[in-house]
Amino acid sequence: MDTLLPFLLRQSAAKNVPYSALFNFRHSNVEGAPQIGTQTALGALAARDAANLPQALDCEYGRVGHFTAAFNRGTTIRFSAKRSFWSIVSGIPQDWSRAGRSPRSWEARSTMAEYSTNPAPDFIPAKYFAGLARLASHAGATLHPYTAVMGIQRAAGGFSVRTIRGEIWARDVLIATNGYTGDAFPEFQRRVIPMGSYIVVTERLDPAVANRLIPKGRMIIDTKHVLYYFRRTADDRLLFGGRASFAPTSVERSREILQAAIAKVYPELTRVRIEYAWKGNVAFTFDLLPHLGRHHNGMHYAMGFCGHGVAMGSYLGNRIGAMIASDEAPAPPFASIPFQTRFFYRGRPWFLPLAGWWYRVLDAL
Repeated sequence: MDTLLPFLLRQSAAKNVPYSALFNFRHSNVEGAPQIGTQTALGALAARDAANLPQALDCEYGRVGHFTAAFNRGTTIRFSAKRSFWSIVSGIPQDWSRAGRSPRSWEARSTMAEYSTNPAPDFIPAKYFAGLARLASHAGATLHPYTAVMGIQRAAGGFSVRTIRGEIWARDVLIATNGYTGDAFPEFQRRVIPMGSYIVVTERLDPAVANRLIPKGRMIIDTKHVLYYFRRTADDRLLFGGRASFAPTSVERSREILQAAIAKVYPELTRVRIEYAWKGNVAFTFDLLPHLGRHHNGMHYAMGFCGHGVAMGSYLGNRIGAMIASDEAPAPPFASIPFQTRFFYRGRPWFLPLAGWWYRVLDAL
């Protein structure tokens, strides 16, 4: 842990920030979700440009670009429309081509088409988070890491928050626990589905090899249901992540799974050594949409970012903060969408291994 933690701060998976804001809306079954998603994406873009926050923090902000590789014919057809849409919405150039026609981009044997956003912004999430924590502390916030909340009750003029270290009073409470929503919040625990996300990092590669594997250093993601995402680090390692398992598993086992995945994507790295591995939880919702608002008991909440928490969490954190500070602050366009659950779900996602099996079947077709 002593060697892993500093490395996490240097090398956590970089994120393609504004485009994540739209993805889940376009895949949701909620009526009007794509239109709402467009408004949200535009809001996130505007907020990012206005705040200029990532650039101000020491989080290796850059514009290396984002690259998506299609693995089936249906996605190939959608790429052309997606290119036109984002060119109009963001004003950033989009490139699209069938595999083998673009020598500038990454190509895998199983890739049918390529879609890239250049120059999409990116930064290192762990360093971004550390920078935000420093800003909050300097602004007067008191931070209490590793202090689990055991329960919250209404109290005079606010809430009584019971923790493992004692009890405190708060005028307002925001529940933003996402993939770590536990038994202390059963009404929210039933509405978010925690899912493991796993990352490994290889030994240092020869710079010529690293440049050949990912020519422009772009962030890369594929279109499978059980997807992979990866990038080249500043010191020429390969950072590679994905849904290594839909059931709880160890870091050691996920390391083996992702090492095999690396060999499948890049056969010349079959014998590469893995030097770092870690995992964490994301949280999905039943409608594939993030949710925020005010609960009937007066507590505010923001969670369910469905794997896009760096982008959506930053944007919605700003919006929910404004809503807490003033009753007149406008809510995001999707805040009125009901936060769904299912009768068979009580916070323990027993069905994930079955879902993982089905997604792998779909990827194999």
